Amino acid sequence: MQNGSSAPRATRPRPEGGAANRMFASIQSTLRSGAGRDFKSDSAPALRNERKPRRSEYTPVVLKSVDEVIGQLNDLERRGEHSTQQIKQNLEASTATLGEMWDDEWTKLIDVLMKMCLESDEAVFVVELLPIFMKYSDFIDVFCDRMVTVSGEFALPSGKDEGPRVEQVPSFLGSLLCARWPRGLHRDTQESNPILFTAFEIIRGWLLVVNEATERGEEERREKASVDEVAKALQAGCKIEEDAAGDSAPAAEKDEEEREEEEEDDEDEDDAPLATTPALLNRCCSALAALCESQQRSLWLARPELVDDMYKCIKTAITHNREIEGSVKSALLHTYLLMNEWTRSKAVTTKSATTQTAAT
Repeated sequence: MQNGSSAPRATRPRPEGGAANRMFASIQSTLRSGAGRDFKSDSAPALRNERKPRRSEYTPVVLKSVDEVIGQLNDLERRGEHSTQQIKQNLEASTATLGEMWDDEWTKLIDVLMKMCLESDEAVFVVELLPIFMKYSDFIDVFCDRMVTVSGEFALPSGKDEGPRVEQVPSFLGSLLCARWPRGLHRDTQESNPILFTAFEIIRGWLLVVNEATERGEEERREKASVDEVAKALQAGCKIEEDAAGDSAPAAEKDEEEREEEEEDDEDEDDAPLATTPALLNRCCSALAALCESQQRSLWLARPELVDDMYKCIKTAITHNREIEGSVKSALLHTYLLMNEWTRSKAVTTKSATTQTAAT
């Protein structure tokens, strides 16, 4: 009679193969048996505190005077306490104050905004606030006039040391062109967005100066070449006549012809438009180069038609205009090469921008 303890027991089949296969099978068995278990103890302390969501509720502050509006924008200590979105909410809540402002108060505010754009390098921040101020026609009129004034000071400097205030004009205009305007203000027309329209007109004026100077230079070279050919032909014909007749043309007739030519030249000069000076030409070329350098590929993505016109203008100016200075032509050449890189899909965009966050 056999003992019950000696009965054969069911055992796990031993995997075939070497030690490596058996170890792998053991690991798989352990993982299957432990699936679904929670190894994290409830009593174990949390490794880190969960981040609480930031409070989204904000009560706008009503600004009761133009000085408070300027202080909200210009005072860095007060501005650091609010984010850009909160500042926008404060301005939106101050519609009563903005609607009752006089022209001199708008002028005072715009002077501060222009100083922030041209001296403090905060054009991106100012452009974000413009849609709020553009609800008031008085602001639009004064702001457009100031844009034309500072652009004129850039193109025709008075000789005084303006410092960085004037040199930042192309970058400021580029910020207007590349800004994400809200619906209804994104078109560059007088009816849709007078400020954006003014920026386009200023840049088109720079293009017009460069194109006219380049075309005039080409015409002058062609006229000079044709005049030289005619003069050489006349000289050759005169020599033949002198050798044949042995006598020169009467001096009186020659003097009369010279007087007629001088009178015709004077009439042409009176009818001709005002000539572009080399200084103005070089300043406009520098402005186009600085505009492209400040906005990089974003300018092409935002305003492709304008960039195409600039591309043609710069290319012709480099190859055909001899009045452009060497340093300016070098900047134009760099811009021309830069534009060719923009059309590539993997082009790297380098652009400086400032952001503002709420203080914690």
